[in-house]
Amino acid sequence: MSPKPPQQQSHMLAEQSKLPRLPIPPLKQTISKYLESIVPVANNDVAALAETNKLAAGFSRVADRLQQRLISYEKTQESSWLEK
Repeated sequence: MSPKPPQQQSHMLAEQSKLPRLPIPPLKQTISKYLESIVPVANNDVAALAETNKLAAGFSRVADRLQQRLISYEKTQESSWLEK
């Protein structure tokens, strides 16, 4: 598939500024999806999964503050966090 000519790309994005900004996903949801996504990679390594769950729980304590800072920062930005 060949790339679209520049004229079509700019037309496609012409109304993007009118779209609502994408929200920053809740931290618990992000961590939960991460933990789900590593199950196939862990290849039934119960010890590795247990260790990862333990580390994720520890990260959650620090991550709450980071999540709040990210949300505050995002409000000051011209474009959505996902566009960067």
